[in-house]
Amino acid sequence: MMKIGPKEAKMVVIIALSFTFLLLLIINIALVLATTSTAISGAKDWCKDSCGNVSVPYPFGIGPDCFLNSWFEVSCNESSTPPTILKKINMEVFNFSYDLGYGREYLRVKSPVILHNCSGRERETKNQTVDLTGSPFFYSGRNKFIAAGCNNKALIAGIKPRIVGCESTCNGDTLFGTSNPNKTCNGSTCCETVIPSYLQTFNASFESKTSSGPQGCKLAFVVDEEWLNFNITNPSDLLNMDSVPALIDWALPKGINTTYFK
Repeated sequence: MMKIGPKEAKMVVIIALSFTFLLLLIINIALVLATTSTAISGAKDWCKDSCGNVSVPYPFGIGPDCFLNSWFEVSCNESSTPPTILKKINMEVFNFSYDLGYGREYLRVKSPVILHNCSGRERETKNQTVDLTGSPFFYSGRNKFIAAGCNNKALIAGIKPRIVGCESTCNGDTLFGTSNPNKTCNGSTCCETVIPSYLQTFNASFESKTSSGPQGCKLAFVVDEEWLNFNITNPSDLLNMDSVPALIDWALPKGINTTYFK
């Protein structure tokens, strides 16, 4: 029987430990991939798996027996605009996604821009309240609350304490100002703040900072911060928008059988 010395034995141990480490690493990666794919891998068998160009994964679904419960039912009418609606909360869905870095499933949805005292557009923005109360959905912390306008103090309405909001002034009659056209908020004409955790309702109320100041158009919205940073090159374009993309997080109710997660 061949004998090995202390150096050779040490080398064998190092090789064995290295192999074990690599094996464990591969197993962990496989588990992560399996976990992250459960919520977005596809629809239930025999169910429609997309609406237009939007993939619809279980627990969401289109048609009877294709969704977990009524909160996850998707209405699809590819001949209409918008085609993909999360039926019970009546919100258009742009996509269903999982962010590995964020570690959470989310939806990108159409969220309203609330306007006040904007000539010709008041009727368009009435009854724009988002109410997700009682649902498994809530606004993601990756959104920002944005407000703009002259002499403006905007607050998220209907939540307590009544302190979530921000104040903006104006640059002459320009809603967003002109000093830094590639930034949505330049520090005075527009303001932003974080939103409360697990926010499930959204509307905005507006006040004037001073009664003697200008009383022009004011607006507020909750928006996906990343989308805002990369898609708005001319901030004044927001004056002509009735909605913006926002991120909605969701969670499965406790005790749900995950048999159908692929």
